[in-house]
Amino acid sequence: MLVLIAIPVLIILLIVRRAILHHQLKTDKSDNAALYREIGRLNKQVLDLMEEDKIVDHVNEIAPYLEEKLELLKEKYSFVTERRGKGLMQGLVCDIPVGPIIAKCLENGLVLINAGANIIRFVPPLIITKEHVDEMIEKLDQAMQVV
Repeated sequence: MLVLIAIPVLIILLIVRRAILHHQLKTDKSDNAALYREIGRLNKQVLDLMEEDKIVDHVNEIAPYLEEKLELLKEKYSFVTERRGKGLMQGLVCDIPVGPIIAKCLENGLVLINAGANIIRFVPPLIITKEHVDEMIEKLDQAMQVV
């Protein structure tokens, strides 16, 4: 589990470092070539880590599982009119406001966000497992039952 946590944290740190360098590039014109080289090196490190840990392969395996589970919720609840999205970025379109559902999920330890008043947005971490998806769907299902 430590490795699963350490890799995304390292990637985030590299991305933050790149953002800082990019900001320097906009404000300090003294050595743009060196900053561009450093940003390129950091980009390569992030991509290498993602390739080494087969993150894209993992996402391609988990995404259909998440889609299937969300489709089951769509079939179960009449107020869910559509599941849409690509990969792990998914949404459930509802014909009711989703604020109460999201609030109930938060009470149960599941952080979700909305996209407008009637869409529940899912943007899980790239390292999510099937067990995590199952836990998320269970908590979401419980919240939807209350509405």
